[in-house]
Amino acid sequence: MPTWRDKTFRDAQANREVRSPLYGRRRIFPLGDVEASVVYNYPIQSGGADVMAFGLARLRKALPLIDPTAVIIAQIHDAVYVECDETKAEAVAKCVEDSLTCEFAFTPGGTPMKYVATAAIGTNLAEL
Repeated sequence: MPTWRDKTFRDAQANREVRSPLYGRRRIFPLGDVEASVVYNYPIQSGGADVMAFGLARLRKALPLIDPTAVIIAQIHDAVYVECDETKAEAVAKCVEDSLTCEFAFTPGGTPMKYVATAAIGTNLAEL
């Protein structure tokens, strides 16, 4: 971890930016004031956002095939809320789990990590 942290900080100082691990989204430091806490945190937080964005793209494609009336009503951090016909809830829940479960290596040659999604079914947000 210290090796990764130090390299990430040196790279950020040299490039005046830090990038997300999968999509390469960047946080720039235009004046060169590179904050260590931002540099250490950004790849981790944005990596989570990258994983969620990847899964949501898959879900948007798969969901209409399961229930054309299903709608993604919210995505908050690592939670996705889908409204669907009650008779198709089990199939939609499986679609959500399958679409959002993925495996990535965040560094070249790194060990892939599996991110497992688990769905819950309820009639309102309070139940979930």
